[in-house]
Amino acid sequence: MFVSRAMQVFVTVYREKSLKSAAEKLCLTVPPVSRMLKIVEERVGEKLFIIERNRIRPTHAAESLYQQILPHYSALESLKPTSERCFKFSSPHLNTSVVFDLFESSMVKSNTQAMLRQADCIRDDDDLFISFNSVTSPSHFITEHTELILSLCCASSLIADWQNHVILAEKDIIGQNGFQKALDVLRAHGYKGHYHRIDNSLFLQNSLINGEGLSFKLSDNIPAEFFTLPYIYKQPIFIYINKLKTTPLQEKILTGMNSRINCR
Repeated sequence: MFVSRAMQVFVTVYREKSLKSAAEKLCLTVPPVSRMLKIVEERVGEKLFIIERNRIRPTHAAESLYQQILPHYSALESLKPTSERCFKFSSPHLNTSVVFDLFESSMVKSNTQAMLRQADCIRDDDDLFISFNSVTSPSHFITEHTELILSLCCASSLIADWQNHVILAEKDIIGQNGFQKALDVLRAHGYKGHYHRIDNSLFLQNSLINGEGLSFKLSDNIPAEFFTLPYIYKQPIFIYINKLKTTPLQEKILTGMNSRINCR
């Protein structure tokens, strides 16, 4: 209610780089969005977007205007009632049980709605972005670099010959140097198995519960009836936090995440 329609249209079109996508986000059709952009351009006195086939490209004037209004726009958006807010979380690794579990538990505790986005890069309006690797971030984001300590676990039925069973993991985990080092350590201690790729966190969890293999998990997410083996895997993570959207809700979610990250 605090953000003008013209400002909302301009910001949405700038972020989506598409009139159609912006119209869908705003629950409008393309014609009224185009008319509103025309009004904004008339007020500013400069061309803001250049249409290129199905996409639009912001001009230097649009880039400058966006950077000027972004702090104010974010501040006004944060004044919305909690019930109307949607926490925007993005990551290239949403398909991994590690990231999904880390975020889901924090969201449940905060009792709020969330928009999850599988993405390789950060958007200006993300509240939080998590990656296993360092990425380029907008100037209004701060970065925290830490490690997740994952413990190797399995169903009790596999304990007797755990060295011969597969390790269940997703592609994004398997490709990490730390995972390969963890495998080397296991093999040095008699492990004879290999890894089995499952690129779906729910399928992986079901396979683990059904005793189809071992897996590296956050210690507080290991089922009580499971056995934890004396081997760990350290996964570096980069957490990017939108400092323009600092609210009690964001702080509560971050506190929940940090408590899980620091759990040993």
